[in-house]
Amino acid sequence: GARPLSSAFTDHSQDGASSCAPEEVAFYDHNVYQQRVASIQTRALLARPVLLPAWQQCTAYLSEIMSRDLFGLNDLPIGRVFCLHPDTKEAVRWRKYLEGRRRSGLPLMSSQASVSSDPMSLVAFLNVQEGACLTEVSDIRQRVCSQLSLIVMDAVHHVHERAIAAEMALQEVLTKNPFGSTLSALQATQDNRFDKRDFYRLTSLLNVALYDTLHSLVIENIEAYVTGLSLYTMPRFTGQPLFNIMLNAVGEEIRFSPPLESFEAKLVESISRMLEEVNKLPGFKVVSKDESAVLPPLDVVPELETPSVVDEDDPDVARALAKIKEILQETFNRCSDLLASFSRHLNLLSMDGDTLRAQMLDCKDAMEDGDWETIMIKQREQGDAVMRDLPLEANLGLFSVDCRALQQRLADRAAGLVVTVLMTVQHDLEETSSNIIEKLMPLLEVLTQPINNLMELAKVKDVAFATPAQLGELSTAEQQLRRGEELMNKFKHQMPTELVDRIWQSKRLPVLVDEAVKQVTSSMVTLEARFLQRMREEQAAFASEIAAATERTLDWNEVFQEELAAEHLDELQRQMDVLTTMMERAKENNTMEALAGWKITSYTQLHLLRKQLMPFLELWRLVRAFKEKYQAWMFGPLFAFDLEDLETSVPAWTKITARLAKDLRGPPQRVASKYSTYMIDFEAHLPLLRALRTQGLRQRHWARIKQEMPMLETIDKRQLTLHIMLQAGLGRHVAVLRELADLAARELVIEQSVNSIEEQFNRMTISFTSDNDSGIPNVYMLTNGNEIIKFVDDAQLRIKSLSASVYVDPHKESVIQWDEALTSIRAVLEGWLEVQTKWAHLAPLFGPSGLPGQLPLESRKFGEVTREWLKAVSGARAHGKLSELLRHSELPGLMAELSKGLEAVVKGVMEFLEEKRANFPRFFFLSNNEMVNVLVRSHDPVSVEPFLSRCFPGIRRLIVTKDWGVRIHALISPEGEKLQLRTPVELVDVHTKKGIDVEMWTMMLERQMRIAMRETLRDALEALPKQAYGAWLLQWPAQSVLLTAALAWCRDVTALYKRGPPFSSSLAKLDAALTTQLLCVVEMIQKQRLTHLQRSVLENVIIGKVYHQDVLARLRESRVESVEDIEWLRVMRFYMEGEVVVRCGYSDISYGLEYLGNSARLVITPLTERAFSSLITAVHLHFGGAPEGPAGTGKTETVKELA
Repeated sequence: GARPLSSAFTDHSQDGASSCAPEEVAFYDHNVYQQRVASIQTRALLARPVLLPAWQQCTAYLSEIMSRDLFGLNDLPIGRVFCLHPDTKEAVRWRKYLEGRRRSGLPLMSSQASVSSDPMSLVAFLNVQEGACLTEVSDIRQRVCSQLSLIVMDAVHHVHERAIAAEMALQEVLTKNPFGSTLSALQATQDNRFDKRDFYRLTSLLNVALYDTLHSLVIENIEAYVTGLSLYTMPRFTGQPLFNIMLNAVGEEIRFSPPLESFEAKLVESISRMLEEVNKLPGFKVVSKDESAVLPPLDVVPELETPSVVDEDDPDVARALAKIKEILQETFNRCSDLLASFSRHLNLLSMDGDTLRAQMLDCKDAMEDGDWETIMIKQREQGDAVMRDLPLEANLGLFSVDCRALQQRLADRAAGLVVTVLMTVQHDLEETSSNIIEKLMPLLEVLTQPINNLMELAKVKDVAFATPAQLGELSTAEQQLRRGEELMNKFKHQMPTELVDRIWQSKRLPVLVDEAVKQVTSSMVTLEARFLQRMREEQAAFASEIAAATERTLDWNEVFQEELAAEHLDELQRQMDVLTTMMERAKENNTMEALAGWKITSYTQLHLLRKQLMPFLELWRLVRAFKEKYQAWMFGPLFAFDLEDLETSVPAWTKITARLAKDLRGPPQRVASKYSTYMIDFEAHLPLLRALRTQGLRQRHWARIKQEMPMLETIDKRQLTLHIMLQAGLGRHVAVLRELADLAARELVIEQSVNSIEEQFNRMTISFTSDNDSGIPNVYMLTNGNEIIKFVDDAQLRIKSLSASVYVDPHKESVIQWDEALTSIRAVLEGWLEVQTKWAHLAPLFGPSGLPGQLPLESRKFGEVTREWLKAVSGARAHGKLSELLRHSELPGLMAELSKGLEAVVKGVMEFLEEKRANFPRFFFLSNNEMVNVLVRSHDPVSVEPFLSRCFPGIRRLIVTKDWGVRIHALISPEGEKLQLRTPVELVDVHTKKGIDVEMWTMMLERQMRIAMRETLRDALEALPKQAYGAWLLQWPAQSVLLTAALAWCRDVTALYKRGPPFSSSLAKLDAALTTQLLCVVEMIQKQRLTHLQRSVLENVIIGKVYHQDVLARLRESRVESVEDIEWLRVMRFYMEGEVVVRCGYSDISYGLEYLGNSARLVITPLTERAFSSLITAVHLHFGGAPEGPAGTGKTETVKELA
């Protein structure tokens, strides 16, 4: 029933409006509703009959509202579900109800014929509902309410015009007959008077009627909606379900998509959304105006803020929501039964092919062939059961569950497991067949190859004797091969053609090998006799060949013709090749003799013959080589032949000829002695050749040589030969020539060093790369400056060492020039890099995204320096050569001037940075370069994040949203913990739409961080006694958990002592409570699957609880009876006194509320307590404090823990 609404519109009802309050009615009864409207009409008529037409028009529009379909049931399958129950009164009632529903702008039931009864998705269902609700409510607001206000205003104008007309009539009567009877005119004026109270009453009645109409409309729509949903779960329901959902496998679990839990929230949300939209509809308000002779003195507008028509707390709505949950729960139960039917096949999801293959390989040796077959039959039967027993689609009340994908996945998984087993068996077949082929194929090749000698016969004999044993070892593998092939054929598994061929080959090979063994065994005796006879004949022939070779070797003792040296050398080489071949044949003969059991023949004579031939080979090789090169050395141009070859060959030949002269006899000895003399004589000319062929000899050296030896004046250097020099007697001047050669060589070293520096210098390029960090276009940075400076430094050191040499005179001028050039280049590069470094540090501050407006003077100076510097860069890039910089003598002065200009800019920037640091002191933790980056990127918090940890140690990242402006909503610690800010930090000014300066929003961030910590701490402290301890630990940030635990413990201990004795038992109870909490934490760590963040919180809680237990034990042992006892005072204590206060001893300080994240906590020892007490006292007394002690004792960590 409705509640009285007389107080809802008292603002505009005025006189008599309160008498129009509606009675209590049942909104589901249309007859009662019509009676109520008639009652209101009668009252309106009695109050002022002239308003009755307006009221009748209003009631007609109000009645039209009742035909609205707020849930769009006629556009949804739910609108057709009532047609499936034609024999029930309830179905007939609601079918007629829906037939009277309409959509804005559409005739009654116009869209129902085109609406399908097939299930639909939850999203589509909600979209239709929301669209229907918004359309209907919008139409009521824009059309019905506007029309009602126009109807009332027409009545206002009508009454106002009649009142004016009556007044004018009265004035006319009075004018014509001032003293006559005016009673009728006065009565007409009274009957047609304009009374504002009438319209206040009418408007109040209209608001009551509109409220009642909307209330009835909402309740009826909700009942129709819930009734339609309930029909889907009736036992006799045979139609299509309302919603489409799918049953899918996610990992090893089966889940509904969308999740079942979302349906309850979304269906309830659809009702809440409808109520919210209806409750926004306005009432009608009378607005007074200045009285005028022409216009009415009031307006009626639909702008009144009315009470909610229907809330979720309304009994009818609450029953409807409970009914929806009941309907859904019944459907959920049916879904649970469906899941149970799939449960016996869930093992298919937990086992994949790789896991099964690994298990099979681990148990391969213990498994028999029948085990493989059993596994495959089991998986195949389970796959058939999935396709046979499980439904493709299930109609479960509201839901049509599509099980096809899950069924197919389970069947595919079962088939895949069968294939896995078959592939494993196939792999075994591959290995077994390959093993058989690998072992038998070499045996078959040996047994079937032609036998040409006794050695090959012995090899075949060994193989033939060992083959039967190997065939026996492979019999087990052959059986496995046969059984595996039968298994593959039974399950109709298609094997690769290559594998089939290998299996056939592995089955055929044992037969072929056995036949080859039998054939070889039968012909072995005959072959052995034949090979022995052949060996006797070959050995006799080989002995004759050795005798002939001996005679040919002895003949070389008589050979001495030097002109035939080339023919002698070729013949000797041929005989050496013959001896090498004969030595190989001798080894083969010895092997054959050993196989035949004969006495081994000695062939040492062959080695002796080879040794005898070697001296002759060396002699005639030397003779031929010396004859070939002597002409070039002696008579060829001095600078044409290879001096290095001459210096290597002649000394070596001298040694060889001396040795051969001793070893040989007869004519060959005389040839060796002769050439030994030649070698010794020619070797004496080597110093002369070396001196004149020195690489460093220049024209000045040859001029001195000719000055010392006038006989060379007429000889061209290019035609000079060793023979000419010897004839000219240059051999007597070797000492002078060697001295000049040594001088030329040392001067050459200096010349080569200078040339090397020049070559590297001319090859050195200047590399530039585009600078994208500053934001200034067309800026290029020198990238290899340090590399060039390193080269210049090395070159200068070399030049300095060369200038100090006594042999530098011919190159002194060049060395001095290079020293000056390198010094100049170094000065330019150093100045360039200095300017570039300073400019790069300042550029972000003055670039397009920088802060030039805050530094106008420095910005102007920086612009001037940039222009001059970019000109220099452009010139250097044009040629790109280091050597070109020497042409610009003004560069050193220019770089010095630019550096000086940047220094002035740096000074102004430093003052600006100090001002920023003064505004936000945490910026003192940042370097100057970091400060510049922060200021430039101040409006992009993501870019500032890398520097935040220097200012806020507990913050690593910021959670920023850009939906309603750029705002920071939460903080992320280095450990990944999230702290939600109570009020977002604005990064953009909402009025000017400009970014807020970084020092301002960081100050706001600091303030909001502390506020968030304070509020989170208070919430955690309030929730501690209300929540389960384990759930409480994991709900709040780590810092709030630890601080709340400390606050609660200090509060309990203080309260314990304030209550009075007995203290020992109370402390014991408190200790037992801590033990219970510790056991809860330990159990959570052992049994729950915790994240790294949650485990860290619990570990820190354990540290804190253990410390609290230690303190309680000390208090009991010391028999402390007051909170003023020093044993309690020396403990660091936390109290909530509006703000958190930290006390230690007789000192107290306020807790800073700095967010620290979830960092590891320090274990507190007695020494730690002493340090805490001393440092807190020092801070309280406005002193400083610093722990002192050996390294590694925890001084730094203690201070960090206290901070």
